[in-house]
Amino acid sequence: MSTNDFSGIAAQLKETADRLHINASGSASVRQIGMAMFYAAREYDRERQAKFRNFSQPSAPLAVSDVLLAEIMHYIRFADAAYATRAIKVAQRCPIMPSDILSDPAPLWMSQPFVPAHFVAVERSTRRIVICIRGTKELADVLTDLSCERRPLLHSHGHRGMISAAEALDEKISPAIAQYIECDDPYRIVITGHSMGGSVGAALALQMRARGGAWARTRCFTYGPSPCIESDLVSVSRECIVSVVLGVDVVTRLSAASLDRLLLDMNEYEWQNQAASHFETTLASYNVPSALSAWAGATASTWLGEWFNRSPWPTSRSSRRRSSRRQSSGVPRILWRSSTPDPIDLFIPGRIFHIQHGCKFGGETLVEIT
Repeated sequence: MSTNDFSGIAAQLKETADRLHINASGSASVRQIGMAMFYAAREYDRERQAKFRNFSQPSAPLAVSDVLLAEIMHYIRFADAAYATRAIKVAQRCPIMPSDILSDPAPLWMSQPFVPAHFVAVERSTRRIVICIRGTKELADVLTDLSCERRPLLHSHGHRGMISAAEALDEKISPAIAQYIECDDPYRIVITGHSMGGSVGAALALQMRARGGAWARTRCFTYGPSPCIESDLVSVSRECIVSVVLGVDVVTRLSAASLDRLLLDMNEYEWQNQAASHFETTLASYNVPSALSAWAGATASTWLGEWFNRSPWPTSRSSRRRSSRRQSSGVPRILWRSSTPDPIDLFIPGRIFHIQHGCKFGGETLVEIT
């Protein structure tokens, strides 16, 4: 990793710190947001449980063909095998022999900066070249994740770290597999990966398809990918990429822009009334008289609010939220400021299939999000 790469990541971390206003006197902001997240999560859990109690099994058939479902189930085994550390371990996780793993390009079992762990295998029965890319597991992968500036991809842009990783894999893999693709009876490329590996694979698939010819038949199956492309590429990605999202997986919703919105929402979240109710309910469970429980809950909530807001800051990010919303409740609020531009929204690539849990029936449903 070059000095410029480290400098870019350091600059991004500073932008996050600016948004949080973390400095010598800013530790209260972290406490405030942490408490808001705690009570927001409790409220979400209550709403989700109520939704499950009223859940009804959909009467319409699943919006996925048997062929596509079989492919999704097949290639998730390859995505899982990307976490192996030896060829023999790969063969134990997916339906190939160790000899089916190509030695050129050589498999990479431990990541390097902007080069995730991966291997390339040949499925001779289906005449497919399968490129398997591992998700985040090592520090080098984290550095790729954190490099979230914009980088050109086709006619648009995407996540810098993941596009850089895709370009590095393309440079390594494409010359080695060209003999399978540029021939009279070409193999078909399938790329698969989980989490970061899926996002890198999606960018790689778009790059390979742009060459035309047999390369344009490249497909990609991703599992729990993180957002990696801008909106201009969503429709193009649907032609060749299938993404599977499990429940409320945070990775599939995590980007610089979504984190920015989360922090702003938590800054405005009215958690103190919930804190008072929480204290009151807890004390009541120990047979404390209701009047005393209510007084203790209100007192504790007020004390927490004053403690978290002990050193208010003089500026706010009013351009992002109306100041009236901040002051409407009359409760102490932390103040927000940022000198950095708003992050650009990124999206999950391809057709998105959401696995939804149905607790009432003890099963799951697979629904395509359009």
